[in-house]
Amino acid sequence: GKLTLDPGKNLDPVTYHDACQFAAGCGIVKEPREILKAACADYREMPDGGYTQWCCGGGGGLSALRSVRAFRMEVSGKKKAEQMRETDAKIVSTSCLQCRTQLKEIARHHKMPLKITGVHELVNNAIVLE
Repeated sequence: GKLTLDPGKNLDPVTYHDACQFAAGCGIVKEPREILKAACADYREMPDGGYTQWCCGGGGGLSALRSVRAFRMEVSGKKKAEQMRETDAKIVSTSCLQCRTQLKEIARHHKMPLKITGVHELVNNAIVLE
């Protein structure tokens, strides 16, 4: 079957964070972008996206460790916050739950009014039921 998507249902600017395990580990870079471009009216590429994406700092379970929070927020998190800011997006989407948790914490820490979401949520919102 084929899904019909209405990008007009996702009007806010959206950017995508490549999870290390998806991009570097599995080579999945093009597909999430194609999906987001079909489901969202305003997709914006994050600087250094794709295979050279800056790690958000939450992988490998680090997002659960309070003992390394300062590192996660001020080293990897600071760079990721700068990249997200540069896009002027209102929504940051990712395919990894650990990245999603980390990106939410980065946005709060750096006082960025962003919505952090999964790709699947934007697709679900754009589905046209006939």
